[in-house]
Amino acid sequence: MLPENWDVLMAFLAAQTQWRIGAAGFTGLDYLAARIAVRSVIADGFGLRKRGKRLRWRDVLPGLKVMEGAVLDRQARERKG
Repeated sequence: MLPENWDVLMAFLAAQTQWRIGAAGFTGLDYLAARIAVRSVIADGFGLRKRGKRLRWRDVLPGLKVMEGAVLDRQARERKG
Protein backbone atom coordinates (compact mmCIF):
# COMPACT_ATOMS: atom_id res chain seq x y z
CA MET A 1 0.00 0.00 0.00
CA LEU A 2 1.41 3.35 -1.04
CA PRO A 3 1.36 5.97 1.72
CA GLU A 4 -0.62 8.38 -0.47
CA ASN A 5 -3.46 5.83 -0.64
CA TRP A 6 -3.54 4.89 3.04
CA ASP A 7 -5.86 7.67 4.23
CA VAL A 8 -8.32 6.89 1.42
CA LEU A 9 -8.34 3.23 2.47
CA MET A 10 -9.05 4.24 6.07
CA ALA A 11 -11.87 6.50 4.83
CA PHE A 12 -13.30 3.71 2.66
CA LEU A 13 -13.28 1.28 5.58
CA ALA A 14 -15.05 3.86 7.75
CA ALA A 15 -17.69 4.38 5.05
CA GLN A 16 -18.12 0.73 4.08
CA THR A 17 -21.50 0.45 5.81
CA GLN A 18 -22.89 3.52 4.04
CA TRP A 19 -23.92 1.94 0.73
CA ARG A 20 -27.23 2.64 -0.95
CA ILE A 21 -28.75 -0.64 -2.02
CA GLY A 22 -31.30 -1.28 -4.76
CA ALA A 23 -32.87 -4.36 -6.28
CA ALA A 24 -29.68 -5.16 -8.19
CA GLY A 25 -27.34 -4.60 -5.24
CA PHE A 26 -25.17 -1.62 -4.38
CA THR A 27 -26.01 1.58 -6.25
CA GLY A 28 -23.32 3.77 -4.70
CA LEU A 29 -22.17 5.29 -1.45
CA ASP A 30 -24.49 7.55 0.50
CA TYR A 31 -22.09 10.49 0.50
CA LEU A 32 -23.77 12.37 3.34
CA ALA A 33 -23.53 9.38 5.68
CA ALA A 34 -20.07 8.48 4.38
CA ARG A 35 -18.86 12.02 5.06
CA ILE A 36 -19.97 11.77 8.67
CA ALA A 37 -18.22 8.40 9.03
CA VAL A 38 -15.02 9.73 7.47
CA ARG A 39 -14.96 12.81 9.69
CA SER A 40 -14.74 10.50 12.71
CA VAL A 41 -11.48 8.94 11.46
CA ILE A 42 -8.27 10.15 13.07
CA ALA A 43 -5.16 9.73 10.92
CA ASP A 44 -2.64 7.23 12.20
CA GLY A 45 0.29 8.89 10.44
CA PHE A 46 0.85 6.11 7.91
CA GLY A 47 -0.80 8.15 5.13
CA LEU A 48 -0.51 11.78 4.13
CA ARG A 49 -2.37 13.25 7.10
CA LYS A 50 -0.37 13.93 10.22
CA ARG A 51 -0.99 11.55 13.10
CA GLY A 52 -3.84 12.71 15.32
CA LYS A 53 -5.47 14.90 12.64
CA ARG A 54 -8.95 14.16 11.33
CA LEU A 55 -9.23 13.02 7.74
CA ARG A 56 -10.62 15.72 5.48
CA TRP A 57 -13.53 14.80 3.23
CA ARG A 58 -12.31 16.87 0.30
CA ASP A 59 -8.93 15.13 0.45
CA VAL A 60 -10.29 11.58 0.40
CA LEU A 61 -13.43 11.97 -1.76
CA PRO A 62 -11.67 11.53 -5.13
CA GLY A 63 -10.08 8.28 -3.95
CA LEU A 64 -13.36 7.10 -2.42
CA LYS A 65 -15.04 7.59 -5.79
CA VAL A 66 -12.38 5.43 -7.45
CA MET A 67 -12.87 2.67 -4.89
CA GLU A 68 -16.65 2.98 -5.13
CA GLY A 69 -16.41 2.61 -8.91
CA ALA A 70 -14.27 -0.50 -8.54
CA VAL A 71 -16.82 -2.12 -6.22
CA LEU A 72 -19.69 -1.28 -8.57
CA ASP A 73 -17.76 -2.60 -11.60
CA ARG A 74 -17.00 -5.86 -9.83
CA GLN A 75 -20.61 -6.24 -8.75
CA ALA A 76 -21.76 -5.70 -12.35
CA ARG A 77 -19.30 -8.32 -13.65
CA GLU A 78 -20.47 -10.84 -11.03
CA ARG A 79 -24.11 -10.28 -12.02
CA LYS A 80 -23.26 -11.05 -15.66
CA GLY A 81 -21.87 -14.38 -14.62
